[in-house]
Amino acid sequence: MSNYSITIHLSPEARRAISQSGYNLVIAKGLTSHTGMVSDADYNTAWYVWPKDTLTNTETISWTVNYSASFTQNVPIDGGEITAASSIQPVSTGKVYMVDENGDIIEDLKGRTPGPTAIGFNAVGGYKGPIAPILYMQNSKSQGNPTPFWFSPITVMQGFGSSVKPVEVVRVWLGQYQASTAVLATYASPVLQFDLTSQQTGEATIDSNGGMMQFQPNTRNVSMMPVDSLRSLADPHVVIQRLRSRQPSNETAASEIKFEGSSK
Repeated sequence: MSNYSITIHLSPEARRAISQSGYNLVIAKGLTSHTGMVSDADYNTAWYVWPKDTLTNTETISWTVNYSASFTQNVPIDGGEITAASSIQPVSTGKVYMVDENGDIIEDLKGRTPGPTAIGFNAVGGYKGPIAPILYMQNSKSQGNPTPFWFSPITVMQGFGSSVKPVEVVRVWLGQYQASTAVLATYASPVLQFDLTSQQTGEATIDSNGGMMQFQPNTRNVSMMPVDSLRSLADPHVVIQRLRSRQPSNETAASEIKFEGSSK
């Protein structure tokens, strides 16, 4: 399996500004949902968080693709901890899974396969309670434990299914989140995106002075709007995001911290 990694350099001024701002450095791993395109809604979990008072001049995180899954009965609120209602089981792309009468995730051998790079979940097993799938993957900071990087913001109704496609695209920003919590509302800074689909490493610098610096070709700034709601009123099996305007008063402390290469 391929190994992936990103490296972030932080100047002394940036670390000092981050510490004073009260924000942590958050990383989220993406996937594609029903649209086939990665949207802000598909980065809904703090996969790992560097606490503001532990940052060094160079931070690196790496991982090997190895998925696991569980499910929750209660979709978390913004900043809420993502808790599993079942044991965490290994899963593979190209397969579909269901929950049996004991509440365990097992492969659905009769289910329609979701495609070679997607993971499917069907609510057709013996389990009758609500099912909102959670996906996990280890990283170099998780001490060998699978860590959630995505959860379904809606439950899969009995007799229906859903599928998602994990992608090797990660985002980093400053936010008031802890590891393994739901990211549904606010982003406090510009967002740095690393696309590791072809090039398996990414590198960038955070500088409070906003100086210009050339990113690697697979690294860029992206604009992310706060996600207000992930529930569709028209179709409960399709995830739709609604966007709301930012609250400037909540971003003042972090607005002086810039990713090098950003025009903001």
